[in-house]
Amino acid sequence: MSQPLPTNQPSLGLARLRLPAATAGLLIFSPVMIAAGAFITIAMRPFTSTIAKREGDAIAMAWFGLVLLCLGVVFLTVGLAAVSVRSMLQRQTDLLLHASAPSNDPA
Repeated sequence: MSQPLPTNQPSLGLARLRLPAATAGLLIFSPVMIAAGAFITIAMRPFTSTIAKREGDAIAMAWFGLVLLCLGVVFLTVGLAAVSVRSMLQRQTDLLLHASAPSNDPA
């Protein structure tokens, strides 16, 4: 059976910082948005390259593709920044827990 820790010693259990669930969504949807935006923008290029060839909704579709591409890049940047900040905070938390733990060395 396991022995309970004395009340005067802090537990060194795993103190894991968690990411918000929205961060996973950002990282999952960003490649899809980048790919779709790039495809739409490149596919509409022949219809918007010259003034004489501009047809109907090609300009609107090209803008939509560009906005989708930019949103995908922003989502990817925000997701990576959130993961990086969590990683730095986790490292600092681990260091603080290790520093505050009582040492068992008989020095």
